Amino acid sequence: MARPSQDFVPQRAQEILAVLPHSVSAAEVLNLLSAEPWRERSDLVGAANVEGGSGGGLGSFLEIGGRFLKTSRARRFPSPQAALASDGETEQLRRALGIYHPERIWFLSSGRDGGFWACSLTPKLHILREEFKADASCPSPWDHYLRAVDICLGATESAGVILDCNPNNFGSQEDALFYVDDDLRCPPALLTQVLLRLREYPAVSDSLKVRFLQGFCRRILEAPPPALERLGLRQDLESRTFWPVSAPLADLLENLRKQLS
Repeated sequence: MARPSQDFVPQRAQEILAVLPHSVSAAEVLNLLSAEPWRERSDLVGAANVEGGSGGGLGSFLEIGGRFLKTSRARRFPSPQAALASDGETEQLRRALGIYHPERIWFLSSGRDGGFWACSLTPKLHILREEFKADASCPSPWDHYLRAVDICLGATESAGVILDCNPNNFGSQEDALFYVDDDLRCPPALLTQVLLRLREYPAVSDSLKVRFLQGFCRRILEAPPPALERLGLRQDLESRTFWPVSAPLADLLENLRKQLS
């Protein structure tokens, strides 16, 4: 089987212009990219624009030897300087957040199309979306999703960063949960993502959804007010967008709205 031919995949170490962490060499990155097997993916889970796929039309994904290589058209730059000033700076923030897998590698590739591509290489994780797809009626994926909410709240509290709390964007390895989305720009609102999960799985019992939403509300009430302001939680609750029709769930949200007002 032929190797990946995408413009952003380097063929020589000289085409890798920068690597983070600095302890990893260009030769080591190239060696990881030469692993087998490999296959193209439209997203880390599902298909683009299907079942919550977040790849859309811009993302590029390769599964290579148990790792995921990711980039996108939005991360293609006209010069190395532009790439380092934009995605390189963002990578410093990603690393400072401490929410990505510790073996994650960022590198800048000199593309064969004349562009300069910012890429990431991450160990293959079990994506949270797959847990929901396997059995959304059991507590486990909902408990893990609450851990994803914790990660989102922590990033906002510590660095003012708003993450996209879509299950596609979190992956687990053993007992650890990590954020996997490289894009830190303009994510959907946290409350919107949480309420979409309740609508997404109508067959799940109200008792399980109540248990989950109680955990979410408790976390919101324990979060520092500046983080809630940054997330726009009060405004989102007032808008009542995507509120569930189930009375027990709606009552929980109404009680949360009153406590935050």
